[in-house]
Amino acid sequence: MRVFLREWDGGFGALGAAGDLPVVDRPLITSAEDAAARAGASIVDEPVECLVIDRGTVLGPAMLQACAEAAEARGGDLRFVVGGRLGELLGEVALGGSPSAVSWLGPGQGDLDARIAAADEMVIEPEETSLALSMPGGEEIRVSDRFGIRVRHPMQLLWANLLSLPPRIWRQMAGEGWLAAVRLLGAVARAGSTAPEAVSAQLTRVHPTARVHPTATVEASVVGPNAVVGPGAVVRGAFLAEGARVEALGICEGTTLGAGAVVQRQALCRYCVLAPGAMLGGAAQLAVFGPDSALKRGSYAMDQGLDRAVRVRVGQSLVRAPLGLAGPTLGRGTLVGSGVWIAPGRALPADIVVLGPQPLTNPAAPAGPGAYAARDGRLDPL
Repeated sequence: MRVFLREWDGGFGALGAAGDLPVVDRPLITSAEDAAARAGASIVDEPVECLVIDRGTVLGPAMLQACAEAAEARGGDLRFVVGGRLGELLGEVALGGSPSAVSWLGPGQGDLDARIAAADEMVIEPEETSLALSMPGGEEIRVSDRFGIRVRHPMQLLWANLLSLPPRIWRQMAGEGWLAAVRLLGAVARAGSTAPEAVSAQLTRVHPTARVHPTATVEASVVGPNAVVGPGAVVRGAFLAEGARVEALGICEGTTLGAGAVVQRQALCRYCVLAPGAMLGGAAQLAVFGPDSALKRGSYAMDQGLDRAVRVRVGQSLVRAPLGLAGPTLGRGTLVGSGVWIAPGRALPADIVVLGPQPLTNPAAPAGPGAYAARDGRLDPL
């Protein structure tokens, strides 16, 4: 299998550089290269008779293998899209762009973009599995290692993490091949049940240097080196990178915590991405926190509208968020004080301080770094 990686400068707007943004256990900037390596592919210098992927694309190695097999059987230039309900979700995650994250170019010359745009579209069956999430409306998400997301927007970073968490956590918990079989048998024996919830709870991986309080609940998660889970905390389906913390009585579900990120005492964090050094003291769902950003206790990062689907800004347009749900994005180094309710889908710029206590519904970009108050839904300088 041969793969050509198209270059990308790695800039990610208010969130900073892609090298600082996590996709579970890897930086976003190396995700495509890592997937190629795990699939046993060789990286080539010319886009001829090979798969073509943009750097900053998140995908599973099984997606690459399926695309390579399909290209060998079909031939010609191809654009791959995922079918099934997972494919429908990926179409929403594309935010108005193409849901195709992998292409195949056969022999020939011509402009790369033009050839990809003119290529025949081919559907890859996702071999998906149902995953019930306790999100508003009780949506059922279909997950698979056969997916691809070209990540250029905070909501795409969020969904790249949400769809990557189940397979990557599973591989770290259970391993592969004979090791997975041995661990699964042991987990079934310890759980006294074959129910997935009971088995996954027994497979949780805690690094020897991590500390988990005896009263904490940790299920189907990976707790990395020097990470800490405090008294009464609940951690489910989450990845805690080195030095991450979930403090006493905190709740962390379906979330990626980057290195040194913190879910503070009694905070609620569900289906979020916290980049390295980010801190959450309030409540957030479906939100993205840039490096070293913080939301203090008593503040809320809201994720659903009252009367219609949430929309997010893409360039100069407003686009419906995936599933109509989206929490806000906090830019790199931005601090939100207590008592601020951030409306769903909003994006805060980098390096500002926001003080409450008023709702923030229209955070237009301020003149520059400094302290601001939420007044009449806007950011006013103090």
